[in-house]
Amino acid sequence: MLVSSDANAAQSRAPGESTRFYDDIGCLAADSKSQREGTVRWVRLASGGWASAESAWFALGRDAKTPMDYGILAFESRDQAQASDRDGQPRRWAAVMTHVEER
Repeated sequence: MLVSSDANAAQSRAPGESTRFYDDIGCLAADSKSQREGTVRWVRLASGGWASAESAWFALGRDAKTPMDYGILAFESRDQAQASDRDGQPRRWAAVMTHVEER
């Protein structure tokens, strides 16, 4: 898929493989179950920086429009994610993967 904007982008890289690029954090979460052990994942933070998916905090944005309509936003801190989440519930990567799987 062509990444048209990196505002909600993500990427992953499995040992010995090329980097995979995603234009929506939700797409990375949907693809995570099929990735090999040892895969590293990064997400674009709302602040513009990058962080590993495992260290970031996530929010289901109230009115967030993301390229594939998952509406998942990444933040550096729990407080930032909580303030931006539609339910006031900050999430870690495992919860994001569960949310996408149940969607």
